[in-house]
Amino acid sequence: MDELFKNLDLPEGLLTRAVDLTESGVFELAWFRADALEVLAHLHGRQIVVLGGDALLSVSPLTYAYANWDVKQQQNEDVDHFVVRSHRVAREYIEHYPDPTAWFVLVLANAGEASR
Repeated sequence: MDELFKNLDLPEGLLTRAVDLTESGVFELAWFRADALEVLAHLHGRQIVVLGGDALLSVSPLTYAYANWDVKQQQNEDVDHFVVRSHRVAREYIEHYPDPTAWFVLVLANAGEASR
């Protein structure tokens, strides 16, 4: 599991609903749409950037759909705006993803580490 997720103090029920992808060789968590959106809500007001993410197909085991997004800090964009924009882009991508059964991986970073 990503160390950053351990430090987010997410509700235990939310953490238990995540799928740990370690067995497939990646140290990430996958969340069903509603849970991914709940994670994003918990990031509100924190200096954590959503650098991007991946959509996964809801088959067993979860399979990458080769659909993803990423967010980079824009020139002259301060860190606070970068954080807010990264959350908005992630939320919009997840909300509008066409497969209602998809799962999502969120790639997070502390804002200070993610800025240029």
